[in-house]
Amino acid sequence: MVTNLKTMKTRIKSIGIKLCLISILISCSLLSTAGTNNFLNHKKEKESKDSSYIKITGKIIDVESYEALIFANIYLMNTNIATVSNSEGEFVIKVPRSKENSRIEFSYIGYQNISIAIKKLNKAKNTIRLKRSSIPLAEIKISPKDPKELIAEALSKIPENYSTNASMLTGFYRETVKKNWSYVAVSEGVLEIYKTPYNSYSDDLIKLYKGRKSSDVKRMDTINFKLQGGPNTTMLLDIVKNPYILISNNSLEYFSFNLSNITKIDNNLNYVIEFEQIPFGTQPVYNGKFYIDMETLAITALEFSLNTDLAHNATNMLVRKKPLFMKVTPLSANYYVNYHNTDGKWYLNYARSEVVFKSKWKKKLFSSKYTIMSEIAITDRKDTDVKKFNRKEVLSPRDVFVEKVSYFSENGFWGNYNYIKPEDSIESAIKKLNRKLNK
Repeated sequence: MVTNLKTMKTRIKSIGIKLCLISILISCSLLSTAGTNNFLNHKKEKESKDSSYIKITGKIIDVESYEALIFANIYLMNTNIATVSNSEGEFVIKVPRSKENSRIEFSYIGYQNISIAIKKLNKAKNTIRLKRSSIPLAEIKISPKDPKELIAEALSKIPENYSTNASMLTGFYRETVKKNWSYVAVSEGVLEIYKTPYNSYSDDLIKLYKGRKSSDVKRMDTINFKLQGGPNTTMLLDIVKNPYILISNNSLEYFSFNLSNITKIDNNLNYVIEFEQIPFGTQPVYNGKFYIDMETLAITALEFSLNTDLAHNATNMLVRKKPLFMKVTPLSANYYVNYHNTDGKWYLNYARSEVVFKSKWKKKLFSSKYTIMSEIAITDRKDTDVKKFNRKEVLSPRDVFVEKVSYFSENGFWGNYNYIKPEDSIESAIKKLNRKLNK
């Protein structure tokens, strides 16, 4: 038993280093005024007019409640082109003009997929209404295996359900910092990702194609939050590729499992298996849900959270550097990842982490809340003629993404690349600064 406890302690330490999914660097220095002025001086960006693609925007909502469906999936059918909706349910997708006779498919966990011909969509202000899936009892055949056995079998089927060939992904990455309810920093970029096979222990390689940032959407007092690792850390959320980060066949005994529901994803039935990590001393523990396809036992999605009530050491795990006289307390840490099926194989589609902190100077009465978010959406994939990057080209896990990109300045920056539509609050903050400067 002593050996098991030692192994578990080592494993949890590894989780703390790699999967707190945000390593924060906090400094007291003021943001660079030179950089700020460079950002503020740019005019409202206008997207270049390129007749080689069609840009379609809209919002995805529940057909009955009119609630926005956040992080819903949008695919150009029979291609690898995709994006996701933002936290307001809004989306933008760019479709090659050569595909204008195709259809776009919209999907969301627990809802029926719909596909719409591109020619029936407007270029802007489309409202996509999805209907909740009803699951007839006759369709459900509950496996006699217990939830732990289902997880174990899903893990053992990874080489069967996921690609064992390398692929080249195009991804859109964004990270934001909010102080209380206002954005204080935004950075984003297009990435090229050499995705190693799912039966390989090799790390994925990430190269920055183009990126941009705003470093002072609103004055952040004298505190500067930075994320170390950026895209590399967010890619670790591909738990299917990196099961050792959270749950592997060797660590199942340290979790409790419960088959809580059956739902539909992409019109297929999925088990919903809740899990909770067994507390160990004062170490942080995780709980969440696996979504597992009932037919293939592929892991189709995973959402989980850090139990901050038990996370006495979470600050040390999440925060790599902070001012001596500042107390930083994690309030929540939530993670999400999902996959998409193409020709019988599952591929990474979207990953997101969001960590909320309370920070307080020791001699001050009031505290501030900071929300640090990073997300990556895979917008295209190539499976042929895939070549590794030169190691000198790739982003290092030690890199700070915001230090690798330039300020907002280039007109038509995204061209025909797909991205996640910014929240209105981000756009409004930037526009407000521009208006203020132009007065």
